[in-house]
Amino acid sequence: MKGFHTVHQFTPAIATSDGVSQGVFYTQQLLRELGFFSIVYANHIDDALKGRVLHIDEYHPSANNVLFYHHAISHKHHELIMGFPDLRVLIYHNITPSHFFKDSPHLQEIVDCGRAQLRTALPHITASYADSRYNANELVSVGYSNPVVIPALVDMGRCLARAEKAGTNCLPSDVFNLLFVGRIVSNKNQHQLVNVLYSLQEIFGKDRVKLHLIGKVSEPEYMDFINAHISTLGLANMVNIVGLASDELLYDYMCCADLFLGLSEHEGFCMPVLESICCGLPVLAYKAGGIETTLGYAGLLSCKASNAIAQIVAGYIKDPAKLETLRQSQQKHLQQFSGAHLKQQLREFLNGL
Repeated sequence: MKGFHTVHQFTPAIATSDGVSQGVFYTQQLLRELGFFSIVYANHIDDALKGRVLHIDEYHPSANNVLFYHHAISHKHHELIMGFPDLRVLIYHNITPSHFFKDSPHLQEIVDCGRAQLRTALPHITASYADSRYNANELVSVGYSNPVVIPALVDMGRCLARAEKAGTNCLPSDVFNLLFVGRIVSNKNQHQLVNVLYSLQEIFGKDRVKLHLIGKVSEPEYMDFINAHISTLGLANMVNIVGLASDELLYDYMCCADLFLGLSEHEGFCMPVLESICCGLPVLAYKAGGIETTLGYAGLLSCKASNAIAQIVAGYIKDPAKLETLRQSQQKHLQQFSGAHLKQQLREFLNGL
């Protein structure tokens, strides 16, 4: 492939439970299967990953290297990396717009800086790709030419293997279990999920539908608001806030729940949607950002009103056959995320450098 044999990767931070990090490791796997020597470098490295990932200070720049530069947040090594002689490829995972963090000036500053770095990187980038069409369109709006879409974030084989080992009795069987997985942050709209649950209780009566929320708390003030909202609506017994979950527990929930419901205002890709489908869990999600790439057309929600969404969900609760049809349609959509398909996309991309 154009004479180079080394394709390394840089990401500002890498962690065991982070979506972008999982994508970095999966990309490394695909690169190695294609025959490339590939090491992951980062600045902030989880203790559990030290040895598997090297610090960026250990990197040896070379004009003979290709460097995949993952961008999803601002970081202090940006200018250093832009000065490397390597052939740089930008991989864009999206940066949440700062207006979603109006109550957090610190987060606003971080994401605005990240978007500024996206622009200043442009003259130094040979090629780019994104994990969703939405993210690729953002690159075009900044000035990047012909970014392609390669959604190499979720190892389907690994997901399916995890799903086979998952428990199937972790949730009560006498209620309809709604699940959402995502950081507790205002743009994920968990409070609206609570509103939908309240409307569903008005339709079916109390104790018939339960909501489970999995995810790290990124905005403590928003978590406080959600808790107060749950209390005000009298739903304390029907909302289960799990917090950050291990992979094992996450897959148990995905395999036991009845429906994944996502109402985020902004998503670059939303890996839990794809993981849920792998687990056989049907998904309904609001059409925001990159959700259409991840989910396809089956299960996309275009309405925002909680009452209207509750009526849609109620239709699936009342008609299990309709829910099964949704599940089967979404299973077909998984084919474009297969390892063989992604590896071929990556091969063609690298051949074009």
